[in-house]
Amino acid sequence: MGLIRFRPEEPESEDRMRRAHEYATQLLGEEYSPAHAMNEGAAMLRKVLDIPLAKAGYDALVRSCVASAWAILESVARDAWIDALNSRPNPLGQRAIGLLPGNAPAEDEI
Repeated sequence: MGLIRFRPEEPESEDRMRRAHEYATQLLGEEYSPAHAMNEGAAMLRKVLDIPLAKAGYDALVRSCVASAWAILESVARDAWIDALNSRPNPLGQRAIGLLPGNAPAEDEI
């Protein structure tokens, strides 16, 4: 049997999930269940991570994912701020400039 691709938006996705479950049951026997598969995968990962070089690679991969996620968050926040300023430049810009040190609003402006 070839690679089974799962796309939830396709109408035949239920049939594909059923076939994937049947295929996994063929390979693993009757004890197959999604929970069993997760436990087996976690056990295998723990064995692999006992190897120092594999652990170092895994740690580098996780750190890279965290750094990428942070960069994405910063990019989204910057884009949202730029869109907000472009949509209402006067109120947002004046408020932001007024919060800078040395630019405190006078008492009569509050």
